[in-house]
Amino acid sequence: MMETTFEIKGMPVWTSTITEKYDMSIRVIDTSQFYNGLIADLVEIKSSMSLEEIDKAINSLDMVDRCELNPVNRKVFIGIVYCKGCIGCSLLKTDGCFLISARAERGNIIWKIIYNRKENMRKMMWNITRRGYSLTINNIRSVSEIYSLSRREEELVKYALIRGYFDFPKRIGIREFANINNISVSTASEIIRKGTKKIVSYYFSHIGDNNV
Repeated sequence: MMETTFEIKGMPVWTSTITEKYDMSIRVIDTSQFYNGLIADLVEIKSSMSLEEIDKAINSLDMVDRCELNPVNRKVFIGIVYCKGCIGCSLLKTDGCFLISARAERGNIIWKIIYNRKENMRKMMWNITRRGYSLTINNIRSVSEIYSLSRREEELVKYALIRGYFDFPKRIGIREFANINNISVSTASEIIRKGTKKIVSYYFSHIGDNNV
């Protein structure tokens, strides 16, 4: 399977409209159909604006029915925005393409899509560009290269965790760790680094801010 991240410019959805006008970034956590044909977007918003200012800005959009936001802290808000229809949703109906993250920054929509067949991805991109929206591919990566730990990586990262390598202060140093596992210090360091990077990348792509 492959993962492609791309930016879409010119798509008239509420997230792109609001981030083009105001200094904020929006992460769409989930989307569902609501009653009366409304689309409910569960979102995380990061902005220096106040809750009242954000609420007023979003509710001023014709495509928005209403929003219900709650502060997480001074600059992070989470809530539901109810919008009238969803152009992006129709584009995401391409067979074999699955959206794993969506966010909006500076008026652009950034999608991260997982797919199994290249022709499915090409069909989605064609559907986007034929509507007049510009599209820029940021990266294309194999899912196995990004997230899948090799058996050796899994064994050693788990052992490092159990033995306290990630504790502060460390309960085991890299030299002792390497000696116990009969590998060189450089090999031990590389395996732990690569394994940890995959775990952290998975977290931010599926749970965190998706900006990876």
